[in-house]
Amino acid sequence: MKISRREWIGVSAAVVGSTGLSGPLRAASWSGRVLPQKAGQVRPVVTALDYQSERDWLVSAGDDHLVRVWRLSEGALLRRLEGHRDWVRTVAFVGDCTIASAGNDRTARVWNLSEHSSVRPRVWFRASSPIVRLAVSPDRRWLAICCFSGEVHWFSLPEMKPSGRLAGEHRDLRCLAFSPDSRLLAFAGRDGTLRWIELATARQGERKVSRARRRDLVFLTRRTLLSVGDDGKACWVDVGDDAGLVHDLRCERGRVFALAKLDERRIATAGSDNRIRIWNVEKREMEFELAGHEGTVSAMCWTGRELVSAGYDTTVRVWSTSRPVATRPSPDARR
Repeated sequence: MKISRREWIGVSAAVVGSTGLSGPLRAASWSGRVLPQKAGQVRPVVTALDYQSERDWLVSAGDDHLVRVWRLSEGALLRRLEGHRDWVRTVAFVGDCTIASAGNDRTARVWNLSEHSSVRPRVWFRASSPIVRLAVSPDRRWLAICCFSGEVHWFSLPEMKPSGRLAGEHRDLRCLAFSPDSRLLAFAGRDGTLRWIELATARQGERKVSRARRRDLVFLTRRTLLSVGDDGKACWVDVGDDAGLVHDLRCERGRVFALAKLDERRIATAGSDNRIRIWNVEKREMEFELAGHEGTVSAMCWTGRELVSAGYDTTVRVWSTSRPVATRPSPDARR
């Protein structure tokens, strides 16, 4: 039976065991859909996603230099934003109708999508090297960027006023994240070391977690910082414990490019083997495996109800399940 590229039943499985790569399976159904592209239009490699729940907007970007805005529930393309001159590596919602984007053209741009706006981008920062990641703090007070050169900058919102900078001592940064309480800004890259700074005090910390490049990272709690990378592992540390252990979990045999936090226990990982896996980090178990992508999965975001993924097969896919995935954490899980 031929399965449509637009709708399919994703393969999913839960594995009992420490590695998550083999073991007894129990089936569960996920449904998926591909956001439509008009016939004849160039389909870009997508490497950046973000979601805003208030307006049900999804923003995507990639190698065709464009930023696209979608109504996620309808799968409708609302805007195609032109202005960048090279690959757009990162996008983020910074306000109700405001998107920030940046990439290989070394510019960070802001787009006002209000009804009375002409949607002309404003360049609010020019870097000396490609900008690889944007991050917005949970309290919406800060916007941060990291550059391939190793520089990290943060700005106060909504004015986007420069507020701090770290010199580029470590080249080839790839990822950036704020803690849930917006106090810490973490970043990582080629040397496999997680680094963080407390914005109020400028106190810094770091922990070597791998010899391999880190591709993405997220705070599971205000103290638990988790990253994924080229070694196929998820590695995490307690940023409040200077002598604490480094924990790791093998996610796949290839490189892991993308990471999404579902709740304080669960993450989704994806990468070079075209699969998405949902893990219970606390139990070190794989709960689901989703198949459908036909190329490296390079970006994901969790909307609170659905998982959105995209990558080198030029599709943006939306996954949902009738079974609960994210759960409310127990009080002892909040550290």
